[in-house]
Parts: sequence; C-alpha cells; structure tokens
Amino acid sequence: MYGKNGKEYKTFGPDDHDALRAISHLLDIHVVTADVRGFSISEQRIVHDMNFPLHLVSAQARPDWIEEHFDSSSTVYMGDGFLDHIVFQRVMYGIAPANALKRTQKFADFVTSRGGGERAVAEASMHIAKKFFGVSI
Repeated sequence: MYGKNGKEYKTFGPDDHDALRAISHLLDIHVVTADVRGFSISEQRIVHDMNFPLHLVSAQARPDWIEEHFDSSSTVYMGDGFLDHIVFQRVMYGIAPANALKRTQKFADFVTSRGGGERAVAEASMHIAKKFFGVSI
C-alpha cells in the first residue's frame, strides 16, 4: 500500500511467524526480498519482531546469490516472483504459494493451497516439517 509518503504498509500472513518459529530448530531460516521501498517494513517484521535474518537481493541476482551463500543442494526455497522459477531449478526443493505466477508454480515442487499473506508460509512450514523431518507441527 502506498500513501503520500511512499510505501507505508505491507501485509503479512497470520500464523506464519508461529509456524516458522516451530520449525526454526530444524533448519536455518533466512528471508530474502527485493522490495527496496518496503525494506524498512520487512526489516521491522522479519528482523526485529521475528528474529530472522533478512537479505536485500534483487530478483535477477538471487539465483547466483543463493548459490554463493548456501548449499543449494540442500536448500528449500519459497517464492512467488516472476524469476523464482529459475531459483527453483537451482535448489533442492521449491515451494510456491497458490497465488504465484503460473510459470513459477510449474517449476515448484510443492504449491500451497493458500496464497501469500493468507497463511501460505504456515502451510509450507507444516509441509517442510512433515516431508523432510517426519514431524507434524
């Protein structure tokens, strides 16, 4: 949402923080965004409220950035953007929310039944816990 002073609001899904916290002992969670104008909002939510690392990386640079900073052969990545299908091809497992672009969904290993901002991250967290760690949250 934009106001007269620029980007002022972003929507975050209910339960997403609780679900990420529930799996945070199982894997290392990082959040990546390309949203320069909304970065301060995301920083407040992700870094200060949720205590997860947040990285500002353009969509174009993201595939190479992930390979430089993480072991892509053991990386689970969730994304909905127009270039995230490229990331999905370079990581172990890709997850797209239900409202992601169709091309992005096509390359995902799992597509949530919920859209971004509507508990998609919570659903993905439950899926990851069950699929990779055999636990229910």
